[in-house]
Amino acid sequence: MGKKTALTSYGFLFIALLSGTYIYQSTVYENGYQTSDEGEKRQVAYEKQLKQYEFMAQPKIIKVNLKADLYPLERDAYFEAEVSMVNKTDEPIDSVHFNSASLTDFEILYNGQELPYRFPLHYEPRKFQIFGKKAEKEWYRITALPQTLMPGTPWTW
Repeated sequence: MGKKTALTSYGFLFIALLSGTYIYQSTVYENGYQTSDEGEKRQVAYEKQLKQYEFMAQPKIIKVNLKADLYPLERDAYFEAEVSMVNKTDEPIDSVHFNSASLTDFEILYNGQELPYRFPLHYEPRKFQIFGKKAEKEWYRITALPQTLMPGTPWTW
């Protein structure tokens, strides 16, 4: 095998390795590939970890004013909402639950300050995440209200 052939072979090998790395990165890390067993385990974890909140009292949304800034060329959008809620239950409510799996990020602001929140749902790392394995958080947030919402009380934020 000549020197030119060997260099060409190494060049193609290098291109193949780079292509494989790119495909692996985009499939596993960026697009969140999971096996069917992992999907089933995640569904079980979702139901087990959130079961305790199933019948928890939540306020009723009575009014929403939505402002949307759409940027089609950047394929981006920003939304701002003013939400009015009322506690139509017979018990006080101290937090609101949000499931925002389709959003990349969101904030709940009250008087210009972000309200504290926590993520109660954690998943095991995905099987094919070889580098940087860490438990994942689902975008299910429990946001603490600044004051307890008593029965019949409206609240706007």
